[in-house]
Amino acid sequence: MALVGTPIFIIAIVLLIGITIGLVFLTRNKSKEWNYKFILILMFANFALHFIKLAIPFNYYAYDLPISVKMIGFYNICAVSVLLFPWLFLFNNKYLNDYISIIGIISGFLAFIIIMAPDRRNGVSVGYYLAVIQYYLCHGTFFVCGVLMISNKLVKISYKRIFPTVVVGLLAVLTVIYVNMVVLKATGFVKFPNNEFSRNFMNSGYAFGIPQDMFNTPVKILDKLVPSFFKFTTSTGDFGYIPVIWVLFPLIIFGFVLMLIFMIFDRKQVKKDFEYIKNNLNTNLNN
Repeated sequence: MALVGTPIFIIAIVLLIGITIGLVFLTRNKSKEWNYKFILILMFANFALHFIKLAIPFNYYAYDLPISVKMIGFYNICAVSVLLFPWLFLFNNKYLNDYISIIGIISGFLAFIIIMAPDRRNGVSVGYYLAVIQYYLCHGTFFVCGVLMISNKLVKISYKRIFPTVVVGLLAVLTVIYVNMVVLKATGFVKFPNNEFSRNFMNSGYAFGIPQDMFNTPVKILDKLVPSFFKFTTSTGDFGYIPVIWVLFPLIIFGFVLMLIFMIFDRKQVKKDFEYIKNNLNTNLNN
């Protein structure tokens, strides 16, 4: 059951906006070192919060132990983010920081918009609401940290870095998710239908393509961007996607669109680059 439009959803959105604006004002006069440490603390707190869900009573993580441990590993893009962001941020690398901030903002925001309610097999209990709060806190932290990194100039927006950062970064993340599933399958920790990977089983990370139930949503548009040679017929007669590689062309388009959007925020550099190209063309034509 989707939470969109419910009081919980509305309250969460208002709190996200309010907390983000408040922290932007709180940190704007602090030093870069202070802000770096503050954001790092938020990321490591989020790292710990990710594991706390195993201890929340009366929710699907608690009553599916020990099998639900598989759900706290590199299971989907957000899980990879919460597990790796604090460690990647320690490197303070401009490309890694670009990825952390941009993907953090996008994934954090989308998680608030398309959230699905936690499992309700045990009814709506304290554990249910704790699981909802944990979800919002975890994904809200992605958004807040990304905004703070940009507002406090820990990340310098460069339209030229957006395309390679997003495309290479997301391909790397999907590869991590794929390897995680290979390990789970090889160790027997997860039993796959017909002993083969499927886009319809444990695929919230989309490493194996678009799940069938998502064809009733706007996500189905991605399928139109996947060439036929990135698809194959499974043993059950269904169609499947080549793991990870299937998303290459959608990612290229996504990266290009993001680059165009960021050109708006990086207007000075865009103007400088166009002037450089223009001068070079004039010089070559005159020669």
